[in-house]
Amino acid sequence: MTHLEANLAVLRERFPAVFRILPDEAERDAELFDARSGAPSCRFRGTVLHSTFDPVAEARRLIERQADPAASLSIFYGFGLGYFIEVFIQRFPHKPVLVVEPNLPLFRLCLESRPLGAVLAHPALWLHTGAAPESLIQQLDALPLAKIAVIKPKSLFQLEPEYFRRTEGVLQSYLARKSLNINTLKRFGRLWVRNFIRNLPHITAPGIQHLKGLFPGIPALVLASGPSLEKVLPHLRNLADRMLVISVDTSLRPCCTYGAEPDFAVVVDPQYWNTRHLDGIRLHDSILVSESATHPRVFRQLKLPLFLAGSFFPLGQYFETRIGEKGKIGAGGSVATSAWDLARQLGCRPICLAGLDLGFPGGATHFKDATFESRFSAICDRLVPAETLSFLYVHDAGPFPVSANREGTVLTDQRMLIYKWWFEEQLSRHPEAETFNLSADGVLIEGMRFLDLGELLTLPVVRGEIHRRLEKVKGIHSNRIRDARNIEPALEDLIRELKSLRDLASRGLQDTRLLEGELGRGRDIDTIRRRLDQIDQGILQAASRGVVSFLLQPLINEILHDGGWNAKKPKEEVLAVSYRLYREIKDSAVYHLDLLRRRCGESH
Repeated sequence: MTHLEANLAVLRERFPAVFRILPDEAERDAELFDARSGAPSCRFRGTVLHSTFDPVAEARRLIERQADPAASLSIFYGFGLGYFIEVFIQRFPHKPVLVVEPNLPLFRLCLESRPLGAVLAHPALWLHTGAAPESLIQQLDALPLAKIAVIKPKSLFQLEPEYFRRTEGVLQSYLARKSLNINTLKRFGRLWVRNFIRNLPHITAPGIQHLKGLFPGIPALVLASGPSLEKVLPHLRNLADRMLVISVDTSLRPCCTYGAEPDFAVVVDPQYWNTRHLDGIRLHDSILVSESATHPRVFRQLKLPLFLAGSFFPLGQYFETRIGEKGKIGAGGSVATSAWDLARQLGCRPICLAGLDLGFPGGATHFKDATFESRFSAICDRLVPAETLSFLYVHDAGPFPVSANREGTVLTDQRMLIYKWWFEEQLSRHPEAETFNLSADGVLIEGMRFLDLGELLTLPVVRGEIHRRLEKVKGIHSNRIRDARNIEPALEDLIRELKSLRDLASRGLQDTRLLEGELGRGRDIDTIRRRLDQIDQGILQAASRGVVSFLLQPLINEILHDGGWNAKKPKEEVLAVSYRLYREIKDSAVYHLDLLRRRCGESH
């Protein structure tokens, strides 16, 4: 059996999806030759991929320099002839490895070069081959990302530098969003839980899944709140005759001021101060799209037909499994991302975004007369004018220049780049959702071309058709409202399960302290360990464990980043981690119970 046949047999078994797309012929421009050590090496596009003396020794030196023993995942740029990955696996047999290899014909040549069955069969190996860097995100979701090390053999990186730079952008975007999510959860986790429980009467509203495809071919105008929105507002009534208008919360007031009430209002922020954008606004014909953890004041302010997006939080998901799924909406950290995804799901084509600057064109932060800008003006005086506060806001964000949409550069910051990357990723996933940006001076978003506002003013008038379809939406809302009493059995079950988790965690705390004392005295601990094992099994099998663990995610991420329950750690450290977990589980269960009891009118 040849090297190729043996390697293909393992590949077919271990990575059937890669096997199916592997080409029939190897890379013709590549040349295999023997290094002085006798091991095969390769020359491709004028570059020698591995040492001409000893590829194995070269790989050992690179792994010594670049590998991080503390990393939870190591990502290799390029497979080459497999030496770098092989040495890494030999040294770190239990560490997950992800190999990114864009050139499938070159990968086939590698399979012809030498025996690689042990590498390909390695249970902790993942392959990303022959696919766009953006699709890497689907694999990252299943991998341990507490701490990532990227290993970049120079000879392999320079074969596809543009591809690997895009890969780095995808990684940077993904990790930035993950970090943002963790920090946001740390800051708002309890607020989301509190809001959801206060919003329980609204969770029987129909889900956005009922809106899918109801506006096929209708152009959509999505109104964000960047500075460039000012240029669109004077034309809003004219555009509304030609397009479905979707507004985020911060753009609702100017819509009303310019006499064009939006068709859909997307409001999903959990914070009280963000609801102040809604003060004094009177909407009559709009449809509200929101999320069950939005601040309750939103539903008091906007008494509109309501469609809910599916919850991203375990507490909301717990109830949705009992009363009906809602349908997911995109969430990239900004309400504008959700508004765009709503337009996509409605079937609107094309989708045009106004006020999506993702930067500070001309040093501005928001369009004039936004609540944010108004607040600036309200606290200014002659010594600290509004322009000074705006300048400080922009420059405190650590701005830097990036390419603008039409020409030149514009200042942005790291937070807004996360939104840019989110849009780029989604547009690559949904090429059918043709999208344009009306902001000439905003940040350039790949896949979202600039469109001059004048072109939209030549679109045919379709307001009559939009009204007919909106009436259908309102009819769906009226027919889908369910009796709120359906949530009571779910509430009772959840309270009972949370009490059980609270009690299990309390016993875990007691036994962990007892175990610590017995270890210090050198006594037998088997009985205590068995009890703790039973407690852990009870927690893992609890139906409400996801609800409670939601507030534990920052702690879990911290534990994973520190190496988790490493057997080499001192027993005292392992016990301290266990104690913190039991304490956080108990505190989270008690927090949920207190809120639910108040909601149900129970006494403490």
